[in-house]
Amino acid sequence: MAAQGYGGVGRGEPAGLEGVQALVSRRNEILQETLAQWQAAMKDFAAGQGMTKQAETARQQVEKAVADFRELSQLESQARNNAWNVMQERMQENLANLQKLLQPK
Repeated sequence: MAAQGYGGVGRGEPAGLEGVQALVSRRNEILQETLAQWQAAMKDFAAGQGMTKQAETARQQVEKAVADFRELSQLESQARNNAWNVMQERMQENLANLQKLLQPK
């Protein structure tokens, strides 16, 4: 059973996958929102909206992009920390199992 931590489906894998799935899901949401915003901005531009509105829209989009980047960075950091914790737990379990096997009976 000690080999379970090496490539098999162990109990820590769902925790590691959840972080990655959340990161990918949020990234896709952000991309869809950004695309919709850019499409709306292009319609406004084509409709001849004033430059002031265009500048304000661009400023808002840059601010949102920075906020989205920060959010994605935090999600990525959490996913990495979770994966590292799972790996550390597995290493500790495997070390404990090895110590048990090496003890004289």
